[in-house]
Amino acid sequence: MNNEWFMNYAEYAVRAIGIETHWYELRGWITKNGRHILIGDDGGGSSGGAGKSIDKSAKSGIIKSGAVSGALSPASKEAQAHAEQYYESVRKMKTDVKNISNNTDFSESDILQIKNHVFIVEHDLGGDVPERFYPNYAMAQSWQRLIEGKNIQKHDITLLHHEKMESDLMKKGLSQLEAHRISEKKYNYAKESREYYAEINKHSDRIKKNRS
Repeated sequence: MNNEWFMNYAEYAVRAIGIETHWYELRGWITKNGRHILIGDDGGGSSGGAGKSIDKSAKSGIIKSGAVSGALSPASKEAQAHAEQYYESVRKMKTDVKNISNNTDFSESDILQIKNHVFIVEHDLGGDVPERFYPNYAMAQSWQRLIEGKNIQKHDITLLHHEKMESDLMKKGLSQLEAHRISEKKYNYAKESREYYAEINKHSDRIKKNRS
């Protein structure tokens, strides 16, 4: 089966039955080579906007925002492209661990463990070879807010708890899938971030209606 065709068809099918907001969860199970993969259940994220670009220096790891309104949908191709670029940037960052530790109650060693788990280390995800988690726009935006220390959301902190717990469980010998399911029962990043995005979408729709 042609992978591009499959992705396009899956997106069409999900949106056709009226659950467009959950498409970004579905694609979290599909890699470019057709295998499924879990990425923290592909939770929601922040109000990232179109017209943003990565700081090429990769020293601060901060996304430079343009003069835009509204938010990127996590399901959009723009959001996915942004996530892929941002994940690469995170891997080169030198100050994100310290900044996030300063902006939260997590130690630098905990943040480093989380960063390695989410962005760096290749895991056994059921494929032929170990792989990194598929880049996720929402998680990229959470990481950005945690670095900046501005507008940090409840689900951003939940992300840290979830990934720390998942990593600890995997170190004890659990599979990624098992560790994820257990962690999600206590720290449900997916649910919290979906609710966050739902509010953003409502706000965006109200702005559009008022302008029309």
